Amino acid sequence: MSRLMKVEPRFLNAQRSPMDGVTFPVSRLDVEVHRILFHLQFIVLPSLVICFIVVSKRSVLPRWTHSLFFIAFLAYVWYSFRNHQSGYRTGSPWLDYSLGSTLGFFIFNALHLLVLVDPLEEYWHKTRPRPSEWKARVYWVWQTIVSLRGFGWNYQIHNLPATPKAGRDRLEYCFYALRQSLLHLYLVDVMQNTIRTVPFLRLSNIPLDSNSSTIYSFLLWCIQRFARVAVWFFGGYAGICFYYYTVALICVGSGYSEAGDWPKVFGNLKEAYSLRNFWGRTWHQLIRRFCISLGRKGTRLFDVAPRSLTAALIKLYIAFLASALMHSFGDYMVGQQYIGVSFGFFFLQPFAIIFEELVQLAARQVMHPQIHRTSSTHSASFEKFKGHPGGASFLSLRTRSIAARVIGYLWVVFWFTATTPLMIDAAIEAGFVRDSVFPFSPTEIIVTAFRSRWNSTR
Repeated sequence: MSRLMKVEPRFLNAQRSPMDGVTFPVSRLDVEVHRILFHLQFIVLPSLVICFIVVSKRSVLPRWTHSLFFIAFLAYVWYSFRNHQSGYRTGSPWLDYSLGSTLGFFIFNALHLLVLVDPLEEYWHKTRPRPSEWKARVYWVWQTIVSLRGFGWNYQIHNLPATPKAGRDRLEYCFYALRQSLLHLYLVDVMQNTIRTVPFLRLSNIPLDSNSSTIYSFLLWCIQRFARVAVWFFGGYAGICFYYYTVALICVGSGYSEAGDWPKVFGNLKEAYSLRNFWGRTWHQLIRRFCISLGRKGTRLFDVAPRSLTAALIKLYIAFLASALMHSFGDYMVGQQYIGVSFGFFFLQPFAIIFEELVQLAARQVMHPQIHRTSSTHSASFEKFKGHPGGASFLSLRTRSIAARVIGYLWVVFWFTATTPLMIDAAIEAGFVRDSVFPFSPTEIIVTAFRSRWNSTR
């Protein structure tokens, strides 16, 4: 399974990889088969093994053996990549990074289910009782593995995005998921073609005219960095949405799950007026479950009170440390020389979150010492200060709230514009703009047809 044909990478008009002499699939069909086999070997089959281990705990396997199984799985992954490292790469940086990050995600998910929690004891569904039959319990544990955000379970994450209105009916939701999948497929293709065809978005440092003013040069530099980050972020957003709605379409269409079990994968962009909100509300929460369990384990390990400030800091840093390590598997799949590129970006995030929390605290104390936290609704703020001799009026509170959010949006944009190039520059160097994520490019087909028609009419 790990041995593929050793040939030149010629799918998708690919050039030679930065790693000479490695093994690559021969065509796009081989790439897709490779991805399926990779997921079967490292994701699907180990997930089934986890189900059997968890269900067999009471009758066959003591709880402490779960840790041994997790260590054995880590040893299996380490041995596989140590001896057949090149056999797991496709030669396309986009796909290799996706495979590596998925593997890193599953390793942490396995740690969560085998070591950090006991699904049979700690998890239950709000409407479906825990089954007693062995086969039914295997399926029940499988559902806890794939239900990453816990919709309908007792571990459902906070701030879960709403289920779309189209989710009330199975057929209606299938059409909705199909539309969303095709839309985001096209958006990914547009973003990727934009990056490939616009040199302005690929340059880490734009060449400037020596006669231009310092202010003009600085503004051009800011615009270029912002445009690069926006296109890359939007491409990642669209790619995750495409895969999410494709899986949702298959699961709901086949009857495996209900339409209402698939809330939106991303939250509202309006909530992203702080880094904490961006990562905790707007961005996907697919890895939040094991990040939370790791944080709780860390607080217990250091014997810290669960609701203390120290515990909150430990949970925050552990969550982003786990995310950084998970994405580092993607770096490794692209090439050993890129290990740590993603780590730096994600590891910086908690420091910025702590900084913004301190700034917000200081601002509240300066603006109004009696306000210890900003209310989420203007009416609540108005009721709190109505009739207070020194209190702020509703209009002034609303103005302050709007101004604070505008400043927050600018801060979030500034932070990501400053830090995301840590990953973007390395991604461009690795060849992320070289190959297409998908086998064909709708944008390229449309543009080619438009050019042909335009040239024929001239």
